Amino acid sequence: MKIVIYPLEKVEINGVPIFFGMEKTAVEASFGKGEMIRGRYFYHRNEMAVEYGGDNRVTFVEFVSGPRAILKPLIYGVSVFDTPSDELSRLLAEKNGEPADLAQDGYFALYRNIGIAVHRERRPNDLLEFARAQKKQGVRTREDEYQREWQRANFWSAIGAGAPAYYRTWG
Repeated sequence: MKIVIYPLEKVEINGVPIFFGMEKTAVEASFGKGEMIRGRYFYHRNEMAVEYGGDNRVTFVEFVSGPRAILKPLIYGVSVFDTPSDELSRLLAEKNGEPADLAQDGYFALYRNIGIAVHRERRPNDLLEFARAQKKQGVRTREDEYQREWQRANFWSAIGAGAPAYYRTWG
């Protein structure tokens, strides 16, 4: 499945667009009814969320599940979940025209000028703390568990794309 994020404009899934401002009924005609969870509608095995404003028009689209996801969105020609977080952050900052507007200790970064936010569950420093804690407790970390934690620390696990006004009130 080919997914392309066009910041501040749309998200395309196999050539079918979800435009910011598009009516919910039009999204449902293309993708079916989503499952409502905490104010968002989830599609594609709950790996894509769409948020609608009070007028039932698309304001936000998010992809979750990170490197293990089935859905692999592209932005500016690179795979979001297959590109190391530092590399993707540099690209987003370049396209944003400045560093992240709002960053939360490496877990979250907002690029307001392009309407993009990224999130991850761990940071590289967390991985070191995890390994130290495991060693201190005498727990031997399995290789597959370490690999999973390494991915969580070094790749973004979610990307959200907002309509032009969506992130203006954040932070």
